[in-house]
Amino acid sequence: MMQVIKVIVVIFLLGGCKTPDIITVKLETAKENDGLLGSSQVGLNKESKDIDTYQKFAKQYKLDTFLVFSYSHSPEEYYYNQYLSGEISLDFFSKIINLYNIDTLKVRYTQYDAQSLILLGLKKNGDCVIVADENNNNDFYDDSFHTIENWFNENRKLSPDSLPYVTINNLISNYNNKKTIFSTSYYIKPLKRDSSMMLNHKPISEINISLISDEYLYGKFKLKGTKYRIAARNLNLKYVYDNKNTIIEIGKKKKFFQFYRTHDINKLNHIGDLVNLRKSAIEFSSISIDGREITLKVVPKIEGQNIIKDFAFKDFVKQDTSRFQEILNRYNYVIADFWGSWCVPCIRSFPELKELNTELASKGIGFVGFIYDQLKNKSKIDSLLNAYKIDWPQMLLEEAEKNTIREKHNVLSYPTYFLIDKAGKILYREIGIDGLKKIKQFMIKNRMI
Repeated sequence: MMQVIKVIVVIFLLGGCKTPDIITVKLETAKENDGLLGSSQVGLNKESKDIDTYQKFAKQYKLDTFLVFSYSHSPEEYYYNQYLSGEISLDFFSKIINLYNIDTLKVRYTQYDAQSLILLGLKKNGDCVIVADENNNNDFYDDSFHTIENWFNENRKLSPDSLPYVTINNLISNYNNKKTIFSTSYYIKPLKRDSSMMLNHKPISEINISLISDEYLYGKFKLKGTKYRIAARNLNLKYVYDNKNTIIEIGKKKKFFQFYRTHDINKLNHIGDLVNLRKSAIEFSSISIDGREITLKVVPKIEGQNIIKDFAFKDFVKQDTSRFQEILNRYNYVIADFWGSWCVPCIRSFPELKELNTELASKGIGFVGFIYDQLKNKSKIDSLLNAYKIDWPQMLLEEAEKNTIREKHNVLSYPTYFLIDKAGKILYREIGIDGLKKIKQFMIKNRMI
């Protein structure tokens, strides 16, 4: 009898210790931002209907002029259904398609009604007034006023602490005929007319507002004796979590998340990506539509995830074809620049990029460009390359393509810079206008130059 009990105990222990193939993690809204997540920002559209409804409100509160803006938390579905029902014109819907890059062939959501209204007012003394419909009843009378004094008359920037922070309640999702009521919070930022300021890759041509969010969803799980944290957030302020706009990070229990600025190529992940952990790897299999549940698949550790494998390389400038490895073999290290003709910070960085190329040419450092753009913009790209006398290899990564180097290595911001060794290993990664300076500092610190 004792022997039978021992066998049962052994079987139980072996079965109980077996690593699960699938892990389901519940996510909830993080109580506070850890300071390293960055923010998501989106511009809003002027509400095209019922503007007369708010005239009485504006008069009562002595607003010299005002605009009402709307934001849908699932813009593809919301505006597509408005267009189909005839509530908005084809001309207006065309602008929405362009703004949100909507592919109407891929809109699969059922009826959805989750829209926020925000009023931006101007007083004669230059004060800026912002009122959000916080209880989502299409009425501003019962909502809080936020005033930024003399903002329209002064040329000053607003600190994050001075921006109104609001929570919109009673938003409704009817996804898959299941009614869900939710809320979301964000900062509201007024924008002045400024031809040098860009939003959604377009210059701001009139007074506008944008929404900024630092909210993300958070959860915990344990794998092979190690505790991990996991977080997910939307880049596009959308309630609907999808593969395109959802980014995910995973890390050990006591380490900060770093969604926005990271040097580790494995840190920014989407659904379908894999990431190595201590003793195994995790595949991000799926995430629920509201982001509250994420499914992980445990797989063996993978090698070479931080390596750019060799591929055929057609030079956009010279139109000749070679191998990427041939370019790597010519130099000690190569700096890769991901840019586009639509990207203002990328173009502003060209003089510094050219200067760095001249400075490092004798030190065995080469350069290569990856142009995330459309072939129809070829003349514009050629003009930029000629104007700045950029003569190193350039490869066009067309926006419509999938599984390119950009997709495989999660290039989400522009400009992005990689420092690559002869083996194709990505040694360092930086983004933004200061990226080149930090690449150079990294090389000096590690005695590469």
